[in-house]
Amino acid sequence: MANTLEEIAEMIEKTKFRRKLLGGVDEADAWRVMHRLVQEYTDRIDADRKTMLREMRADKARIAALEAQLAAQPPPEEPPHG
Repeated sequence: MANTLEEIAEMIEKTKFRRKLLGGVDEADAWRVMHRLVQEYTDRIDADRKTMLREMRADKARIAALEAQLAAQPPPEEPPHG
């Protein structure tokens, strides 16, 4: 699996299609290459989604911990009016 979109772009640039004897590209080969690229993008998106969800859960836990700390603190004293 490609680790970055740049790696996928590099794969695309390096992709060669089989040629037919009378010109053009082999359709089955073109479909195979397209399927592989779609799978690379899908895998990358799934991996990024899992990372974002994990980070979001961690952020929510940190927020909850900070809110609990804040709630446990005594209220600030009012400054004297003078």
